[in-house]
Parts: sequence; C-alpha cells; structure tokens
Amino acid sequence: MENLIKLTKQKLCAKCDICCRFPEETPNLKPTGFKLKKSGELFICEAFNLETGRCLKYSKRPFDCQIYPFAVARTPDNENIMLIIDNLCPAAAEIKTKKQILRSKLHAINPIEWEETFIPLKLLEDTKARTEVLNPLSATDLLFFNSYIPKRSNLSAFSFAYHFLWEDFFKFSWKIIDGALCVFAKDIDNTFMPLPPLSEKSVKPAVFERCFELMALQNKGKTESRIENIPEDTAKELEHEGFRIAKKDEEYLYKTEKLEGLSGDKYKHIRWLVNKFKKENNFSFVKYSGKYLNGCADLLFNWLEEKKKTAATDNEAFLLKNIDKAHKRALMNHASLGLEGRVLLADGKVAAYTFGTPLGKDTFCVMLEVTDHNIKGAAQYIFMKMACEFSKYKFMNTMGDEGIQSLRENKMHYHPMKTIPEYIIYNRR
Repeated sequence: MENLIKLTKQKLCAKCDICCRFPEETPNLKPTGFKLKKSGELFICEAFNLETGRCLKYSKRPFDCQIYPFAVARTPDNENIMLIIDNLCPAAAEIKTKKQILRSKLHAINPIEWEETFIPLKLLEDTKARTEVLNPLSATDLLFFNSYIPKRSNLSAFSFAYHFLWEDFFKFSWKIIDGALCVFAKDIDNTFMPLPPLSEKSVKPAVFERCFELMALQNKGKTESRIENIPEDTAKELEHEGFRIAKKDEEYLYKTEKLEGLSGDKYKHIRWLVNKFKKENNFSFVKYSGKYLNGCADLLFNWLEEKKKTAATDNEAFLLKNIDKAHKRALMNHASLGLEGRVLLADGKVAAYTFGTPLGKDTFCVMLEVTDHNIKGAAQYIFMKMACEFSKYKFMNTMGDEGIQSLRENKMHYHPMKTIPEYIIYNRR
C-alpha cells in the first residue's frame, strides 16, 4: 500500500475539484466511515472543507481515501477482485502506466462495484465465481495487458498496440481463466480471440476449452470460433490435444546487430542507398512528438494515394483502404499504446516516420513505416536508424507480408535470420 500512497502524492490534488464531492448521496466511492452532506447540487464528505479544499481529518482518513485514485473493485463479470485506478482522477494520466503499481502488496478489502472509468491494474483475488460475462478492455489498459505478456514472446500479436491500433474495427474484452489473461475481439460478424491466453506459465488445454465455450455463446453458432496468432510450439501441443490448426502467416525476424552495421556484400545495395540519402539531404532523425503530427499526416495521405494506384491484389487494396485509421491512432495516441515513434526530416520536412514496440525481453517490433519514395534511401536510412536506436534488443520483428509480393521482397532484402510461423486454432470436432 505504501507504494500506492507515494505515487498518489500529486501537485494536481491541490487544484482538483473532483475528490470528496459526489453527485448522489450513496456513491460507489463513498469514503468508509464518513457521512455525506448536501452542498448545492452535490454531496460532500463531512470531513472536507469546501473553502480550503482540504480534509479536516487527513491523518485519520480511511483506507479507500488513502489509496485513491486507486481502489479495490469487483470486475464486471464478478469473477475477480482487482486493484484499479479511477481514470476520472486528473492524476491518473501521470501514474497509470508506472510498473511500481504491480509490486504493491494489497488485500482485497471491501471491494466496490465496477464503474466505466475504472482501469484494471492487478488481480488481487479470484472469487471462484464462473459467469458468461466478458469484461471491457480499452485503450487505457496498457499496464494491465503488458503484465501478462510472456518475457520471451516475439510475435507482434503479443503487444498491446497490435490490437488497439485497430480499435475502430473491434470491441475488445477480457476474462482471467486459471490465471491467464484471455482477450476477445468482436467485429460486426463474430467474436474471436486475436491471440492465445497470456501467462508466463504454461496454459492448460482446459483454458482453451473454456475460451471456445465463451466464444460459442457469443457467436451463437453463426460462425466458427477461432484463436489467432498462435506460436508454432503451442499450436503443435494443441493439435496433439485434438484441436484443429491452420497456418496463418509468417513474421520476419532479424538480428539487430546485422541491421545496425549493414556490413557485407549482401547489404551492399542497401548501404549504397543509405549513403546516397546522407549525401544528398540535410537531414535529422528525431523522436516523434505532436509537433510532427501534421507533417506525418500529410506524408501518410500522399503515400496512400501512391500505393492505391499500384495495389496488386484485393487484399492489398483492402488494407490500404483501412490502414489510415491505424496510423492516425499511432500518431495521436502513441504513448498510451506503448509505441516508440521516430521521424526522419529532410530539409525540415517529414521524409519518413516509423512506430514500433517491444515484444517481451529480447525483441523490438517495427509496426508502421511510411516513407516519401521520391527521396532515395530514406526508407533504408530510417530502418537502419531504428535498429541502432533499439540495439538493446537482440532481434527485430517486422511482422508479416500479408501475402503482398512487393512487401515480401522488401523484407527479404534485409536477409531475415528466420521467419516465425503463426497459426489459427479451432475447437475440436
């Protein structure tokens, strides 16, 4: 609890007009042991001085006041008791991603009901209840999601950004089953799992069985339920257990040190392009911030118009039609999605931008990249610089090629150390 109290000592508290004031007489977050009194259209805590904005009994304030904006709450499905943070608090934006929260020791004391503004952080207790309800997962839940990611994962789907870049198309939800975080996605037609249950420990087949049961209830037989982006070893184990598997795609994995140096004959052409760019441009490579938003958006628009003209397949045309929404989310919300962004400027204008995110302990994934193709070598330079920037990671993942031949050829130019297959699994017949 001490860690939480330290985190909540914010200067914003003195300016806040939210705490200790409530729109109704019996609110969910009412301070334990204190009464509320009417004050205009609001109800305020009896220990709160409205004129000074201070608590008159601060040293004796109850547990729930001590830890706010954190609280202990039952999940909407009533299956778990969680440590949460109330996103309504202005200080929440500064502290909701701090990993110290996960190290806090707290008991499931007097849990309150769930509210829409609550962000899940840490499981405190399993209530042993079993329901069909799924809990909402939103773009604010980065820390919670990441706390379940296996440290050795290297597939792009094992990242928060991979999913919430596409929030315009899917509604996400979650449930903890036998200690594993199970994430569900719902589109217009059906509910599926965009990645397998997440846990540092081995996930039992019974967890997958329960996931298929829940999806079947959601889909009501209209479509066949599936779990996507399964690593090869997990897929083989599940196939042995009777689940059906199908190959989905392959992702490209590189040794970071190779991309940093680009040494040897096989990188000769790429080195030539990098040197050409450096020689012909007055350039800088900078960390992305909001001041580059308009320049990146203009580049994205022009890039999409060019790409649409040369789309070779229906799948490529479909992706180009919809990918702008994912890029806009990255440009507007990169920090909350856990993305690292970099921008390449040439003569003061945006020549390229890229976003990526760590995957576990050893791998960094480049998720988005847009380049002005009229500037020779810009694409090669920004990719090389990303490898240098994140050289603490042994490997770089550039995701799959979506069956697009030109994209595959581009990825092969950098000579991946291997491709990583991923699978879809279906329930037993």
